Amino acid sequence: MTAQKTAPVKKIESVDVFTKIQQFGVFQTIQYLYICLSLLMVSMTHVNYVFVAEHVNYRCRMPECEDGNQNLTIPSWWPEDVDSKCYKPMLKGPTDIFSNQTCTNTSFTGVIEECQEWIYENYDSIVAELNLACQSLKINFVGGVHNTGMIVSMMFTGWLADKMGRKPTMIICAVGASVGLFKLFVTDYYPYIALEFLEAVMGAGLYTVAVVLMIEVGGNSKRVLTGIIFSYAVYVGEIVFAFLAMSLKYWKWLVLVVYAPMMLFVLYIFLVKESTRWQMLRGRMEEARKTLKIIVKVNKIEMDEAEIDGTSDEDLRLMFDVVEEKEKEDFKVILGSKEMMTRLTVTSFCLFTSSFLYYGALVHCVLLPGDKYVNFILSALTSFPGEMIAYYTFNKFGRKLTMQFGYLVSATFLIAQNYSPDSLSWLKVLFFLLSKLGVVICFTGVYTYSMELFPTSVRGTLFGIGNTAARIGGVLAPLTPLLGKGLYATKKYDQGDVILEEDPLVSCQFSWNAAYRYLACDHCMRPLETPERNVRRLSCKPDIILPYSDSCETNLESMSMCDHCGTQYCSEECRQRAYGTYHRLLCHDTSDAQHPIVVLVEAWKQMHYPPETTSIMLLVRILAYITQSPDPSAAAAKVKQFCHRTVNEDAELVHKLLGEQFTDQLNTLRELTINVISGEHIQQFLTPEGFCTLMALVGTNGQGIGTSPLAMWVNAVQELTMSDDERQQLDLFIDKLYQYVEEESGTFLNTEGSGLFQLQSACNHSCAPNAESTFPYGNHRVQLKALKPIMPGEEICISYLDECALQRSRHSRQKELAQNYLFVCWCERCSLQSSQPDCTSEEDMSDEEIDADD
Repeated sequence: MTAQKTAPVKKIESVDVFTKIQQFGVFQTIQYLYICLSLLMVSMTHVNYVFVAEHVNYRCRMPECEDGNQNLTIPSWWPEDVDSKCYKPMLKGPTDIFSNQTCTNTSFTGVIEECQEWIYENYDSIVAELNLACQSLKINFVGGVHNTGMIVSMMFTGWLADKMGRKPTMIICAVGASVGLFKLFVTDYYPYIALEFLEAVMGAGLYTVAVVLMIEVGGNSKRVLTGIIFSYAVYVGEIVFAFLAMSLKYWKWLVLVVYAPMMLFVLYIFLVKESTRWQMLRGRMEEARKTLKIIVKVNKIEMDEAEIDGTSDEDLRLMFDVVEEKEKEDFKVILGSKEMMTRLTVTSFCLFTSSFLYYGALVHCVLLPGDKYVNFILSALTSFPGEMIAYYTFNKFGRKLTMQFGYLVSATFLIAQNYSPDSLSWLKVLFFLLSKLGVVICFTGVYTYSMELFPTSVRGTLFGIGNTAARIGGVLAPLTPLLGKGLYATKKYDQGDVILEEDPLVSCQFSWNAAYRYLACDHCMRPLETPERNVRRLSCKPDIILPYSDSCETNLESMSMCDHCGTQYCSEECRQRAYGTYHRLLCHDTSDAQHPIVVLVEAWKQMHYPPETTSIMLLVRILAYITQSPDPSAAAAKVKQFCHRTVNEDAELVHKLLGEQFTDQLNTLRELTINVISGEHIQQFLTPEGFCTLMALVGTNGQGIGTSPLAMWVNAVQELTMSDDERQQLDLFIDKLYQYVEEESGTFLNTEGSGLFQLQSACNHSCAPNAESTFPYGNHRVQLKALKPIMPGEEICISYLDECALQRSRHSRQKELAQNYLFVCWCERCSLQSSQPDCTSEEDMSDEEIDADD
């Protein structure tokens, strides 16, 4: 009897039967269908923001002129030079126009202000529902928050699947994602963001546990096929979601249809079976035997249940190639293994890159020419041949070679798509789809490859770490539409054409400039003296009389003054705008030498001598603007949209205002600023790091503003019609005036300051600019004019350097740009001059010699 039990023939037959159990059959097919169904549903939640948070068209609404009008068409009375999305023209006089009155082209002052109400094309997305017009960062951040939630989920799901089991973890993730249903009831942005984050935390782990469970159910021989099927389930979910979005349109219906059915996955408690490999690994041998019996029954394998019960635990593990886990020792060995850590590092990097490319393509496909739904579906369909190519090439050429090929294809066609003509929209779409094909090959490859590289005992944990890296790529991808910002022409501009006009968010006169009695409106910097008075003061010649003085009238009768502090303004309108924007918090007795603002300005003047490049009061006004805003959080976000790097680590550059030699001065200024203004909404800017950030913001984005009554008079008389003799005499007189002024006051003749402009600041720099910023109205309103013909689609570039600095050597220009704006210029002119030696211009050398002597 004993001999018969241990006979070799019997053992071989038993091994053959257990081999059949591990083969793919009906049981495995059913389990795959259950898993793929959950993947299909959850994958729809992970791309929901593409359509639920998509950008919609809108325009600013002026209730004073169009009460009840919901037409998206721009009214005929709307000024052509005013952006109709985020700004509106200011009405002349009182704004209490009745709804039955009609505005005309003459109803406005020429000044623009921020829009407060909008008319939306539709309410199909949360942009209109949550009133997110002109807040691109918030809109794009929805996808980033979702993928951040996925990172958090990946950090613990792999560990949870190893500890608690594949099945319960999968059910928790599949059912937990339905928390997104609560988004139907939110009416504010931040609760919506919180729910977007929570649903990702609850559901995203399914990607980790599902692929692990599928591989362990299907067996080692089906690993590549498992990767393909897993990916197909995700792609089918994306396609179904696109068709649902195309049919339902309204975001709330879409959320309801996608999220509600996911609660039914609680039934998987009875339908899905646990991985036998995990059960054996955890020593749950009786549970493993029960699962094996179900497999035998469903797959109709000829095997007696008693044979399963009679097989020892050790033999079962050997037949299924499972080594009992010694978790602590195993994980310590993994952490100490150079080879395993190298694998983890490489796979994490590949997962990050693949995820960044994949989700970047997902976000950008709806921005391609043509129907957004069709483009999204085409993008998803492209994934299918990508998977088939991956499946074939993995077995034919190996994993590494296939992945290298995929990355090369993706990069090549993405670059080609960027440089293809806009007129050939089909070519742009084709190149995009081919690049997506390469991305899919990479994504499938790295998922399959990484599963093969890690041992079963810690596979879930290590794969979860790699998936966390992938999610970081997913977080960054939705923000890519905001990258590479610049100003681009939408129509042709000829030389001299006005491209845009804009008032700054805030502006401020330089401290020393004001101390030298350059009288100007405290808000708009319009000079508060006549050209004649200006030239008499600057030249110290009180008897000068300007001819044609009536050609440049300065209206001083409309001047206004703050009743509390005596601050002067050019008009009551400027006084009210200043008071409503920042002055209410900053109004103070200027004669009080101990007042915090007076102390701060004096400290600044002792640290920052002429020629001035910025003002500490511009920084203070920014903080007051945020604090006084009806929505301080939105105002702070608007300020932070300006570039505010303190350091460019790639180029090893530090802003000149923030060098180590200024550390003590910056600390002093920060403490004095806190004495002037503080509050919870600006606390982030008053920390040591935040203050440096704000200093860099005003340093890199502050646009210099110069106004001069004398210059305005000179420009006005140059336009007058007169004889050649009169013109010659006038030119000689003007030359003599400037000679007198320069002999007495030097070359600094203007009222000078700086301001933050939202649109103008989007212009990138070029040492050969095609546009320039001018101030033709004698105040802080900037006008962007074309210096040469600009074609549609061409980037509009200005020079961050003055005319004198532009004439210097490439090295000198690069030096000034690096110190003030933290970048190395590679415009066309700098590229052509790249062979020039890195020597400083004679002007700079002279300055450096003077500094050395000092």
